[in-house]
Amino acid sequence: MSEGKYKRTIVEKAVDQFLRVLRERNASAHTIKAYAGDLESFSGYMGWRDWRSIDHVAIRGFLRTCTRRG
Repeated sequence: MSEGKYKRTIVEKAVDQFLRVLRERNASAHTIKAYAGDLESFSGYMGWRDWRSIDHVAIRGFLRTCTRRG
């Protein structure tokens, strides 16, 4: 990417928005931290997929990966 800028994926943008809403609703810091960690892993797994390709099969693949990692 030019000038060292990183373009956010669709999932990363959605995670940012979700976490912003949690903060606006005064969710606890522990809740936000837990969601942030889990959703960061999810967005990393999904990568550059578009929304239409994130179906139950993709989500189950992510959950299977989480289970294997413990």
